[in-house]
Amino acid sequence: GGIAGISCAYFLKKQGKSVVVIEANEVASGITSGTTAQITSEHNLIYSDLIKTFGEDKARLYAEAHQTAIDTVEDIVNAEKIECDFKRLNSYLYTEDEKQVKKLKDEFEVIKKLGLPVTYEESAPVPFKTFGAIVYSNQAQFHPRKYVFALAEIINGDGSYIFENTRCLDVKEGEPCTVKTEKGDIHAKEVIVATNTPILDRGFYFTRMEWTRSYV
Repeated sequence: GGIAGISCAYFLKKQGKSVVVIEANEVASGITSGTTAQITSEHNLIYSDLIKTFGEDKARLYAEAHQTAIDTVEDIVNAEKIECDFKRLNSYLYTEDEKQVKKLKDEFEVIKKLGLPVTYEESAPVPFKTFGAIVYSNQAQFHPRKYVFALAEIINGDGSYIFENTRCLDVKEGEPCTVKTEKGDIHAKEVIVATNTPILDRGFYFTRMEWTRSYV
């Protein structure tokens, strides 16, 4: 019932599929409700590390995917006439530590090479001292709950359903797959697990989870 699951269901229904979304609590009540509301390709100093770890082609693919996502959200907002305070804005990645300027400039050169819409400025437009800023142009912000609620209304109906307060207990592969819930089983040709924390015991991904809290 967060933005990932609701977005998947929206696209699938648009393709003519019958979809069922189950949510343990209520739609847009979890991580999605507590985001910073920015839609941006700026994710701190990440692109240099992406290139080192995965190579330039995959780092560029990551960047392009996020740029495409911003445009896609705007297209959906316009097509569905969603009132969610969508607005195009610049995003600033800056430093208050003069010792970090070289690292920031190196990151800027990497980002520019990947084709992202960036410029470099000597300071950010904030009421305190900064030593350089990478400016990502034409990024966006919106109200995530208003956006997700609007998509949920489009999904629900015409053979598709959203079941809130319905916790998934297990998923069994097969033809069809079986999703076990507290309120009964759901059968589906395909299942997308769109949870923030992995709920299936495959790969022990849950052991790698680390909880953090933003300053926002």
